[in-house]
Amino acid sequence: MLNDMQMKSITLEQFNQCLTIINDYEINDTIAEKIISLISIQPSNKCFDKLYKYIINHCFPENNTIEKPFQQLIKEIFEENQNNISVLDSISRKENIQKLFQSIQLVYSQKSSLIQTTLSIENWNQDNIKEWSKEIKSNHIWAKRQENLSEIISVIQRAIYLYSNYKLRHVQLLSVLLLLNSNERDRGRLAQIATGEGKSTIISIIAIIKALQGLHVDIVTSSTTLAQRDTEKYVKLYDMFNLTVSHNGEHNHIYISGPKKCYEQGCPDFQFDILRDEFNLLNTRAKRSFDVVIIDEVDSMLIDENNKIARLADYILGMEFLNPILNAIWQAINNPTFEKILNKYAIIYNIKSLILDNNPQITVPKHLQTFVFSQLSLWIENALLARDEYKLDHHYMIKIDEQNINRITPIDYSNTGIIQSSTMLSDGLHQFLQLKHRLKLTPINLTTNFLSNIGFFDRYKNKIYGLTGTLGSNDAKQLLCNAYSVDTIIIPRYKSLCHIKLPTIIVENKKQWIDTIVQSCIKEANRNRSVLIILETRIDAKIIFKELRKQYSHGIVKLYTDNTDIGESNVIYSQANIGDIIVATNLAGRGTDLKN
Repeated sequence: MLNDMQMKSITLEQFNQCLTIINDYEINDTIAEKIISLISIQPSNKCFDKLYKYIINHCFPENNTIEKPFQQLIKEIFEENQNNISVLDSISRKENIQKLFQSIQLVYSQKSSLIQTTLSIENWNQDNIKEWSKEIKSNHIWAKRQENLSEIISVIQRAIYLYSNYKLRHVQLLSVLLLLNSNERDRGRLAQIATGEGKSTIISIIAIIKALQGLHVDIVTSSTTLAQRDTEKYVKLYDMFNLTVSHNGEHNHIYISGPKKCYEQGCPDFQFDILRDEFNLLNTRAKRSFDVVIIDEVDSMLIDENNKIARLADYILGMEFLNPILNAIWQAINNPTFEKILNKYAIIYNIKSLILDNNPQITVPKHLQTFVFSQLSLWIENALLARDEYKLDHHYMIKIDEQNINRITPIDYSNTGIIQSSTMLSDGLHQFLQLKHRLKLTPINLTTNFLSNIGFFDRYKNKIYGLTGTLGSNDAKQLLCNAYSVDTIIIPRYKSLCHIKLPTIIVENKKQWIDTIVQSCIKEANRNRSVLIILETRIDAKIIFKELRKQYSHGIVKLYTDNTDIGESNVIYSQANIGDIIVATNLAGRGTDLKN
């Protein structure tokens, strides 16, 4: 305990800060004397900083930051996957993996077996790599031989160093070898690789290897935003191998016709390209074959969005005649007597009477009457959804389009946080939201063709490679294995974890929830840390952002909730400095790299 003299050297607030950090990091009494001495001998304005630094070093010793050796990684892979028989079978011959790993290190220091050069691969420049790649393009068979894989990876390793001044980690090389190893069993493979382990680089390595083998490679990300980021980030790396890379996001522009460079994009974009190519005959894919697909954020693509379907909708002649029916439904459910006198069946009866009367008050073309009568029940249900359940800045937002018209824009709030500018909600829901906000009412479109996520990935057969931070439960893994002809593997971290998880805080009401988040973030920012807050909905993010701007006026608070807004999108491309607070939706939660 501190005596009276020691207590006089710090204020009560400073002492409380010290107790908070001791409690947060669950420090026991084994280092109590050291803590007391730090508090008592330091000037009052420095005692907390010194204590904080000491506790961090105590909890996370320096050896936690050292990269694990290859043998330890192999051992941990067996421990992490001991219940996964298919994976253990494929890597049980660990000496072969080790020989291949050692071969890569050896070949890296030697001359190429493919081209004539006086330099070893580790001393190559970009011109050497381009010359080597040009030779491979005329000899895909050489690139497909297993005995040449060491040289291919060695050259890629050199290219990555030239591109980024960064040496590949052991765990990245091992991940590539284990993912490629899956095809020996005629299956694809999904790997759980933790955040911060360099998944994007691993994806690029596999993509280059398969492209050098003469295969078409499609990379599926969880959003167009991430596809655009990685395309721009790695374009120079791919160029070293005479390979082109592009993303297929529409960026709010209307696609008309002609081939697209299907390479890296969100899953729906690939699906829409297939529908345009096969059903609308727009030559979108230009006869591009489904050779290899690499999936970034597997859990998002194959589990969270497993039931999603890409639909192409077209205008059908006469659909504008249905707008009065939608108006009638909206007026009926917003009538004060609704629920007491009217109900769904009464509304259906009244609308049918208005259409079928000898002097009809609502005119519907005969070719649409059967369709209208079959849809009335669903339209009423969706009208109630629009009125009661769908909330602005939660499920959707209102954005001004290129024609300066306010439009309902859906938000994928529960998964990626993406603002879906090219999406229309189906079965009248979009139109009822327009009526709710008194916007221009557009005619209902009808789905003419569609493609599910499962149907899309099934086209690649067993040539599926996937990476994610979380593969989920054993049941989720088994579902993936059965549905997509893959197996799964867990890859260990390249070094020990250097963070702790603080206890969950439960509060009584929304005001306490806001205050707790705001105060907690300001406390961490004042400790010279940058802070990221991820909230479920855009409306919650805007509330927290507004409150932080008010209470943290001496610091910088940034908002990232709209991937279509240039100003907000710049948040993820600019550097996060000490003391910065970023308030975001799940846009910042999947695959987003924040610079600090």
